[in-house]
Amino acid sequence: MRPAHIPDKREMRTRRQLLEAFTELTQERGWDEIRVGDVCSRAGVARSTFYAHHSGKEDLLISAIGSMRTDLAASRAGIAETGQALGYAHALLHHVKVHARGYRLLVDRRTDYVVQQRFRTLVIDLMAEDLGAIVPDDPLLEPTARFLGGGLFELMIGWVKTDCANPVDDMVALFQRLAAPVIRQS
Repeated sequence: MRPAHIPDKREMRTRRQLLEAFTELTQERGWDEIRVGDVCSRAGVARSTFYAHHSGKEDLLISAIGSMRTDLAASRAGIAETGQALGYAHALLHHVKVHARGYRLLVDRRTDYVVQQRFRTLVIDLMAEDLGAIVPDDPLLEPTARFLGGGLFELMIGWVKTDCANPVDDMVALFQRLAAPVIRQS
């Protein structure tokens, strides 16, 4: 018998369907315009199935951001081996470029504040992890992560508003150039 905390294939498939439906709908309509029923219809699952996995739309958002965090962590693992400081910025900006339409909706809508704040927190958390690897015992780690993570988030927002006109590598180089003096002072 399988332990209760390990999901089976059917449960993982349902979670994936819900996340995909949620992501598509968020990109199409924005956070405020979707309802749990819309997600269920798109995913092809009953409302009871949705609520067996999530307590509501915000819980699904948290799950979606957690999934993105896992993907970004996996893609930055290879970059970390090179010793490049703040290497996750490349994986993040690449993700943004691939999903530019959804991010454009995110930054163009004033009503998507909840989503923006969750995403900003993700960026700051990733920044704290990267900085912690560079300067693990720095008493200024948390405020430095907030400063640089917030800066990267705002740089990303401006880039999305230009339809990601600059190449990812150029944006990463710009961010690293802007961040370098702050890291040197840490």
